[in-house]
Order: sequence, then C-alpha cells, then structure tokens
Amino acid sequence: MDLKNGIKVTDSLGNFSYKIPNISWEPIRFVDEEINALTVGDTLQGYKRFFSVVEMKYIYDWDWEGEQETVENNNNILETGEIYLIGQKRRYNIILYEDDIPQMILFSITVLDTVRKRHYTLSLKTEYIEYYKTRICEMKPILDSFEIKN
Repeated sequence: MDLKNGIKVTDSLGNFSYKIPNISWEPIRFVDEEINALTVGDTLQGYKRFFSVVEMKYIYDWDWEGEQETVENNNNILETGEIYLIGQKRRYNIILYEDDIPQMILFSITVLDTVRKRHYTLSLKTEYIEYYKTRICEMKPILDSFEIKN
C-alpha cells in the first residue's frame, strides 16, 4: 500500500491523524463525551478492510498487564506479540470475531499519550481467511502513518 500521495484524515477534535491511500477509504467519525474515533474502510479489493483509531481518556496510572488480562478475558485471542511502532515496541493482539458474518479478524495495538492521559486503540480489521496476516501486513502503512497531534 503506497501512501506517498495518500490523503491525510484527521479526527473531529484534531487530536490525531493518519493517511489513507485514496478516496475509496471512506471515513466515519464518532465523538461523544468519552470516545473520539475515526474509522476508514474499503472494499475495492473484493473484501472488507478497515482501520480504526479510538481515543479515550484514562485517569489512573496505566496498567499494561491488567489491560491485557481484560482483553484476553473478553475476546477470542488468536495471537499476542510485539511490534515496533512509533518509536517503541508495542504489544499487539489478534482477535477473532466468530459471531460476525463473515468472521472478522482484528489486529489491535494500544498507544499511550501520558502527557494528556489518553490512550489510542489502533485496529486493522479484515475477513478471517487463511491468509489474513497478508491482508493485515498490506494495511500496515496506514498504521505506521498514525500521528498524535500536540
């Protein structure tokens, strides 16, 4: 996926942005008192693929292990590991949504903004098929283009 000439999209509050390859990736914005989200999706390749960022505030010190335990208890985790993103190693989870039709797979990473006490959940989502990891890797440039605004 080539984002060199991509389109930069920004959330409704101007807190974060990322690039999408072209206009076929339609954005959907959501804002309420607790959540600020920007999702883009595309089906031009003949299958569903989405990228989403959800921003939320947090009050207490962030508990990585507690958050991971909650994710594992509430989801069907296929894989957990580490990836290098935005200058740091970060934990990822691959989650299977069996009740979706078609079944969907979600690649999820959390990024913290400790100054403003916000966390960002970045998610790549596509249909669950044998080579879903290839599809996730194809979308990684969108993930890499994520920026938190100051």
